[in-house]
Amino acid sequence: MDNTSYTLIAPSTAVTTELANNTPEIIPGPDERYPHHQFLGIFLPYALLIDRLVTPIWYIIGAIGNTLSAKVWLEKRIRSSNSSAIYLATLAISDLLFLMLHILVDLKYAWGFHPLKYPVLCEVFFVLYLVPQYLSPLLVLGFTIERYIAVCHPFKKERYCTPQTAQKAIICLVVSSVLLCVVQAWFWTYSDGACVIRAKAIEGQNASIWSVWTWSTEIIIFMLVPLTILLFNILVIQEIKRLRRMDLIYHQEHHKAWAATTVMLLSVSFYVIFTTLPATLVYSMTYVLPERTTNLTDAQIRTDSSWQGYFSYLMIRKIVEEICLSHYACNIFIYLVTGIQFRTALANNIRCVMNSLKGIKHVNNYNQVPGRNDNVKKQKTMTSIDIASTQPHNEFEVTKV
Repeated sequence: MDNTSYTLIAPSTAVTTELANNTPEIIPGPDERYPHHQFLGIFLPYALLIDRLVTPIWYIIGAIGNTLSAKVWLEKRIRSSNSSAIYLATLAISDLLFLMLHILVDLKYAWGFHPLKYPVLCEVFFVLYLVPQYLSPLLVLGFTIERYIAVCHPFKKERYCTPQTAQKAIICLVVSSVLLCVVQAWFWTYSDGACVIRAKAIEGQNASIWSVWTWSTEIIIFMLVPLTILLFNILVIQEIKRLRRMDLIYHQEHHKAWAATTVMLLSVSFYVIFTTLPATLVYSMTYVLPERTTNLTDAQIRTDSSWQGYFSYLMIRKIVEEICLSHYACNIFIYLVTGIQFRTALANNIRCVMNSLKGIKHVNNYNQVPGRNDNVKKQKTMTSIDIASTQPHNEFEVTKV
């Protein structure tokens, strides 16, 4: 979804000056004469403001939330008894990696910095960037299928819903994501100070290998996978309703824990669905927008109806992008609200950290250098001892004083 052209060349001052003297017929389009952040700043400043203010918030929440989530789900006591915890831990690590790499993209498009204008880094980056992006919905699909088996086919649970099976499935999903993304190392290339798509890859425009591969993989990952997750979720919900009508659950403690885990996993699944499908639909609208006249001045663009429609689309897309980016950062809130086991484990971790900090503070206070008041007290004590030492006494009495 974020696999957009990463051109790193900004227009020179000479080019900008020349535009003022050119006729409208030979004026290059605004996408050519302005970097992305300048383009938004001139024609759509609120979109740029959203990008600069909201995105860093997701980075902060995601860094804290995914780190805590991974730590909790990777605890031996939890992952050994709950195979879904292995999926959720891997999901937290994957989302954290994606947000870290997304910073480099945001530096270019929102701030105008060019962190990828180096050979090798340009080619490798988009492989690393897309692997966690593809892996996220695949991991959700993995534990959704596992939950479907546990709920709808309970007699097969002991065979398929185990930590060992989860580990094997995750390895397969990671390998699949890498295989889907490794071709990006050929698509992207460093050329003349820019990280751009290779010319051979875009020959034929919409029928090019770049276009066909990109849309094929993204339809599979960001449309078919979420729809499959939705289908399994519907089946799980229907089975839970049937069991409740038959009064077969919620009577024992382990059934309550089972139900809570199911609600948590369903919530994460639906969250991914509702933050993935809209982004896919919005990006697909790019191809149905009316064509725009590019050789217009800035003043003409602001009054042109086709450009105004395009700006409205960009604003909607930016809002959808920010909402969809949240699912890489905010899963911890779902865990806190719906996961009893997660809340308990996180509270225990926080308690341990607080106790450790108190212990460190106690040691520091104990080893602190005496202050002025302490010296005065010490002098008073020594004076009392000195006076007492002039009288007959034994060792015990001196120590006592």
